[in-house]
Amino acid sequence: MAFFRNWETALRKIEAMNAIVIAAIQSHCIGGGLQVALACDLRVASDDARFGITAVSEGIIPGIGMWRIARYAGIGRAKRLALGAEIVDAATALDWGLVDYVVGPDGFEPKIAELTDRILAMGWTSTRLTKKLTNMACETPFATFVDTYLEYQRLSLESPEHRQAMADHRTSRAKRTAR
Repeated sequence: MAFFRNWETALRKIEAMNAIVIAAIQSHCIGGGLQVALACDLRVASDDARFGITAVSEGIIPGIGMWRIARYAGIGRAKRLALGAEIVDAATALDWGLVDYVVGPDGFEPKIAELTDRILAMGWTSTRLTKKLTNMACETPFATFVDTYLEYQRLSLESPEHRQAMADHRTSRAKRTAR
């Protein structure tokens, strides 16, 4: 049982870390691979990738991955994957919300780079706090969520990234007005 507890603890650490984690999925994303991918913040899959959670065919329970699958794809689809040990293609995984992007072989690396660059260009404070809020969304009572949001918004407004973004905006607006 220690293995399963350690496995779930590791996945939760991926999910909760301050960094934005992008899963780059090629080929098969089955069982533990799908569980790791779903603990990530964004998922990019090659168009030939396959997805499934096949633990029941091995006589074991899929684990906390089912909690994540149900959150992303819905309970019915989670049961379909888990109880039938079904494997779905990348287009279906995209349609179900298990992945965020599906790209062909020539677009895979460029898409990962584009996402990474876009995220790195964002304000670190607001990006990190937005991730935390999003992770809380399905687990936190609304009143607590609002209070946390307001505190995180205060921290974002006080961040150096926000001050720089506002200065850049004022400069850009002044240049447009001067034309």
